[in-house]
Amino acid sequence: MTSRCTWCGCDWRAYGDKVTHTQRTPPRPQPLSHTLIPTPLPHPPSPITTPFPTHTAMADQQHDDDELAPSQTAGYKPGEKKSIQEYQTLDANDESLQKWKASLGLGQGSGPSDDPRRVVISQIALEVAGRSDVVLDLSTPEALQTVKDKPFTIKEGVEYRMKVLFKIQHDVVSGLKYLQVVKRRGIRVDKTEEMIGSYGPAPEPYEKKFMVEEAPAGMLARGHYEAKSKFVDDDNVTHIEWNWSFDIKKDWE
Repeated sequence: MTSRCTWCGCDWRAYGDKVTHTQRTPPRPQPLSHTLIPTPLPHPPSPITTPFPTHTAMADQQHDDDELAPSQTAGYKPGEKKSIQEYQTLDANDESLQKWKASLGLGQGSGPSDDPRRVVISQIALEVAGRSDVVLDLSTPEALQTVKDKPFTIKEGVEYRMKVLFKIQHDVVSGLKYLQVVKRRGIRVDKTEEMIGSYGPAPEPYEKKFMVEEAPAGMLARGHYEAKSKFVDDDNVTHIEWNWSFDIKKDWE
């Protein structure tokens, strides 16, 4: 008669009389009577496309706007805006004020009725001693597109200054500023803020020259740069804004 273990059901005789139960191989687990088949997960929903700008795109735009924001001087508050007529009648007996109003060009001209712009930027140029100016025409939308699409060259290490040619028409413009941000491979490498000043309407254009600067030099400085510029006044009115680009090379050609 076969003796079987009451714990695992094994045959004692198969192991011999001297083999203890604890030395034997434990029983293998018995197969289940049925197999569990996992329920497949549903496919993830397709991404929803929208014609509106994404959060990232809007954040990038906000970041660009912040980079071109003019700096704020603590305690400075622009004066109350006045029309040309108010300026002309203001303190008529004050000689120093009359000289200041004359420096603004009050009464010298207004502007064409079919052009409501108060600030008209004709061009901005790169002035280098001993060379012809590098001129960027900003007078028309087509010219702005050309400036964006066609970079110009700056020789590394050269000293230069920028200058702008502009007209003021219809009204006095107070605290006109030039703002510029330069990037390389998406990283900002320079920001310029130049005060142009306050001007009144005049038949002839004004010219403003900036401080002398030096272009970066060396192998690491050479390459392509993207820039964005705008003119803004004390009333936070942006009169023109455009994109442009340039290359820094070992030589002009």
